[in-house]
Amino acid sequence: MKKLYLFLLIVFASTMLWARGTSESSLEQDASQRPQKGGLISAEKAKELMGKDSSVILIDVRTQEEYDSGRIPGALLLPYDRITEKSASGIIPQKDSAIIVYCRSGRRSAIAADSLRSLGYSTVYDMGGIGSWPYGLE
Repeated sequence: MKKLYLFLLIVFASTMLWARGTSESSLEQDASQRPQKGGLISAEKAKELMGKDSSVILIDVRTQEEYDSGRIPGALLLPYDRITEKSASGIIPQKDSAIIVYCRSGRRSAIAADSLRSLGYSTVYDMGGIGSWPYGLE
């Protein structure tokens, strides 16, 4: 009986080690195929990045009405709930472009950043809410 338990324990341990090795290598492969640059960015860092690189694309993901009431200078409008392959490619033709998204409070910008990443955009920064922008609006 002890030999049977020992045998089952060895089989279980071997299976777990094999499964762990398989999942880790597939995760590494997935990560290498989809580089994830970007992430959260402060208003100060966003302004610094835009100052260093004129090709950064700033996107306001709020509604048309919110956009019209005041936006960060140079921001393009792409409402978060209208992000599709076609709408995104119309204003962001290069998938490797540096993109900064913002909204009113940060909820919609997080959704928009995820949506853009899922469409293959590799460098997406989420600045959160427009209220954190201390540099003036247009």
